[in-house]
Amino acid sequence: MTATGTRAPFETPDYLGSLTEGRARAAMREALIAQGYSEAAPGAEGLITLSVAVNEPKPKGRKGLPKSPIRLEGVDNDPTDNIRHPEVRPYIALSPEDAAAPAPPMIEVRIYARRGDRRIWSGYAGAPADAGDSREQTAIALTRALLAYFGESVDLPAAEIPLEAAPR
Repeated sequence: MTATGTRAPFETPDYLGSLTEGRARAAMREALIAQGYSEAAPGAEGLITLSVAVNEPKPKGRKGLPKSPIRLEGVDNDPTDNIRHPEVRPYIALSPEDAAAPAPPMIEVRIYARRGDRRIWSGYAGAPADAGDSREQTAIALTRALLAYFGESVDLPAAEIPLEAAPR
């Protein structure tokens, strides 16, 4: 908001990013226009510049073979002698019983709003990657949820965000 109470003009410049970020940026433009903000040309007075960053989990790579808890280990009795074979003895590796389960992969959306070189607002939202039909729909829903509170200070640790069904 500006001092007169009218909605400030905004810009959402395009930059090299993922396809999901591009769709989130388009959803950000739509949400701001629906709230009464107007898209303006670069350099307009009182211009708010918004950017969105979407972090998605990387595809799972191939992990090594599971290790047995019992292995054979070579112990060299004479480190200066490389001719004789080392002594071989069994080795038992015990893993901790209370090993924490890995956190589920998350989709995270961050929005930054600045006026000139000064940040005036930022927002963060995250959801499990398997929360909806697609990662793109989850990122768009998170973007819209953040912009519903644009300019406000809120903390909603467990908000429920409805996801639109992906077109088939």
